[in-house]
Amino acid sequence: MTHPKNRILRRRSGLLALALLTAAFSASALDSLASTDLLTLRRDIQRLPPSDIAPRDKVRLKTVANQLLAAETALARQSAAMTPRERAMAEAQLLAASDSLQTAVAEQGRSALALFGAEQSAQDASASALRRGGPVRRPVEVQVTSTRPGSVAPPMDVYALPLIYITRGPPASMSDAKLRHLLDVGRFTQQTSPSTDRLETHGDYALWIAPPNRIDALLPLVRQRALTNYRRVSAGPSEPITLVLSEDDQVRLPPAPDAVTPAPNATSGSTR
Repeated sequence: MTHPKNRILRRRSGLLALALLTAAFSASALDSLASTDLLTLRRDIQRLPPSDIAPRDKVRLKTVANQLLAAETALARQSAAMTPRERAMAEAQLLAASDSLQTAVAEQGRSALALFGAEQSAQDASASALRRGGPVRRPVEVQVTSTRPGSVAPPMDVYALPLIYITRGPPASMSDAKLRHLLDVGRFTQQTSPSTDRLETHGDYALWIAPPNRIDALLPLVRQRALTNYRRVSAGPSEPITLVLSEDDQVRLPPAPDAVTPAPNATSGSTR
């Protein structure tokens, strides 16, 4: 017959093993949802020798990496409850924050600006993925006035992207197709004027106006950080915001292909 004390010890050992197994499974589940790049970055940070980085900076880098891993897991779990715009913007913020972290790791904490930028972008990405404080739904109205007395400004598209995509540029790993999709999702559903829509993730946005349906022309400007005619808008406050812009505030783009005057047809009206 087994002694009661041995049965208790055996039961405790079984519970401990179950707890360890559950913890290992949870960690494995978390890592399986995390991107390979983030996991690699976390390992790279861990391997940085003390001679190459100050201990406090290494802790800060590890904190950012863990924050982004948790944000990515939260985003995977909550994406079904998000609108297409909220999901796309949250994913874009996470990708930009991961890119910022990669830069900070490459600098090994020596660049205070890179490290601070990684921390700030990680905070926005984390808040958006976790939907901290509930979903963001800040109404924005854009009105465009004409520069010609008595005239009405022509219709224009309104765009809003996370500010980091304009000031720092999109991550190099983001394809043109994905950037085009992000611009399309970030475009307000109606043209001016007025045009009303909502900002749906945390952080600061760059908002601008441009001629209708010119995403392909905007794409290289965003890619090359050459878009300067924008307004900085925070998605944090919940109260509506109204922006009054002039048609001169629009982003200047080359003429659309179908707007270029075609060359005379050599076979048409020839007087040979």
